[in-house]
Amino acid sequence: MECLEVAVRADHVLTRDSKKSAASALHFTAPAWTGFLRAVSRGELERS
Repeated sequence: MECLEVAVRADHVLTRDSKKSAASALHFTAPAWTGFLRAVSRGELERS
């Protein structure tokens, strides 16, 4: 199972693998994160 930690801020979102807490967080703009979540919910990122 994949584990993802997400920290939402006013203008950006930080994510990291909770199993590798020493690793750097990935930074996303709020619109980019919203677009990612929308694509996931629509099944647009399914593996074929």
